[in-house]
Amino acid sequence: KSGPLQILAMPWVTRHGLLTKDDLARSSMLDIEMMLLGRVESCLAARAEELDPNNTAVLTRPGSIDGATVGGERSSMLGRDMILPKSMVALPNIDYVALGHIHKHQVLSQHPPVVYSGSIERIDFGEEQEDKGCVLVELERGAARWRFHKLAARPFVTLSIDVRTTAEPQARVADVISKKQLGGAIVRVLIEASPDQAGAIRVSEIQQQLEAANVSHVATITIDIERVGRSRLGAAAAELLEGLTPRRALELYLRQKNTPAERIAELLAAADELLAEQAAAG
Repeated sequence: KSGPLQILAMPWVTRHGLLTKDDLARSSMLDIEMMLLGRVESCLAARAEELDPNNTAVLTRPGSIDGATVGGERSSMLGRDMILPKSMVALPNIDYVALGHIHKHQVLSQHPPVVYSGSIERIDFGEEQEDKGCVLVELERGAARWRFHKLAARPFVTLSIDVRTTAEPQARVADVISKKQLGGAIVRVLIEASPDQAGAIRVSEIQQQLEAANVSHVATITIDIERVGRSRLGAAAAELLEGLTPRRALELYLRQKNTPAERIAELLAAADELLAEQAAAG
């Protein structure tokens, strides 16, 4: 109704889709990436030149652009994504670049707008704090106006509860849950407890309380038991180190690292000079 719209739709690019077996067999990984980028750039530039400059045009692409920040999907993308420079998509005759694949909404450029709308739902706790929504765009030749429209995405909520300082760990957990709005949320509970509290925390009761709060799903209930032995060792080591001079602490560190005796002597001599300068300045 508003007039003609040209859409330059770039598909998901795969290495095998653009390169022959000979290209792959005879080239290094760097050469392969450079060949890929060169072929994509040539193809996009040629298609952009074919567009009617009198009508609005949009470039769409699923994939990564240089400078984009990934969201919670980071681990699923590592090593498999070809990254294009922004200049490769900010082409003449293109009024707006609509990007997908990365879940985090972001703007990479304004002329023309290069925009990731982001996903409309959260997929894991890595996206717990990210706003989700869609992008509404008004197009005209040579200009594009857009705005991010936030949607009521399903909430992901992490409850981090430290019960080590309380005599009633179960009551502490219940109190924290009761004070949170968890209806419809996907929830995980992370509890820090001392060894003697572990048996007093009943996971089944926590599960029942979360269900009574109408959560959508309980992802996990994890109890992290404090390692008392390590804490005591750390305290003892701290007490020991309090009686050491800086020079003696440095000497012990170097010996622990199996540093040659001559090198230890050189470093201790340098330390003596620095300590003397510090004492004179103080």
